[in-house]
Amino acid sequence: MVNEKALQTFRDYVGIKLHFNEAAFLWNPNSGQRITVEALMKRKDLRHIVNFSNKFKKREEQIQYLISCYLLTPGAWIGDILTEDYQANHKRRMKSYMALNAKFEIEIENIIDFMNKNKINVRGLLLTNGQRPLIIEKRSRIVGGVSDETLALLDIGFKFTRQETDDPLWRQRAFLLSKYKTLIEFDKDKLRVALQRIAAIEGETPRLQNTTHNTSRGNKTCLLPI
Repeated sequence: MVNEKALQTFRDYVGIKLHFNEAAFLWNPNSGQRITVEALMKRKDLRHIVNFSNKFKKREEQIQYLISCYLLTPGAWIGDILTEDYQANHKRRMKSYMALNAKFEIEIENIIDFMNKNKINVRGLLLTNGQRPLIIEKRSRIVGGVSDETLALLDIGFKFTRQETDDPLWRQRAFLLSKYKTLIEFDKDKLRVALQRIAAIEGETPRLQNTTHNTSRGNKTCLLPI
C-alpha cells in the first residue's frame, strides 16, 4: 500500500510535467488534489514513483528537483530522472536559483553595460524578427552570461518569449522560460526597478526594419510598457 507522501509525489510529478508541456496549465502547490490513490495504484510506473518519493525528505526539495528536470527535458519519464545527468543539472540550477537575489542584480548591471556598449535599447535587445533575440544570440558576450532565472524574470515585464519565431530551438526554449517564470519567487519591487532601468536605456532597434515577426501569438504587443 502506498502512503500519502507517495501520492503527493505523484500529484506533483503529474502537475509539474503538465506545467512544462501545456500552455494553458499552470501548476501550483495545491494542484492535483483530485488525483486518488486508486489512480496511482493503476500506474505501470508505480515502483518508480515510490522510489522517487523515497529519495527526498522534504516536499519542497522534490518539487525543485522536478522543476529542474522538466525545465531541461519536458518529456522526461520519472523512471529516468534520477540519473547522474539530471542530478548534475539540478545542482547547477539550484546553485543559480539559491543565489538569485545577488546574481540578478549583477546580471542586470552586465546587461545594461552590454546595451550601452552596443548602443541598443530594450527592443534591440529582445525583439526577434523571426530569429532568436539578441540577448540569447549574444548571451556569451555579456559578462558572466545570463542565467535562465534572469531571462525568466525579464519575461515577466517584457513578454519577449511570446514573439513568433522561425527558430524551433528558440521556440521551445522560449516556451519553457515563459513557464519557468511563474515558479520563481522574487521581490516585485526589486524586479520593477530593474525592468525600468533596462527600459530607460536609449539606443537603436536594428531589427525593426522588418516587423513581420515582431508580434506575439494572438497579435498582441510582445514588449509591454513597464
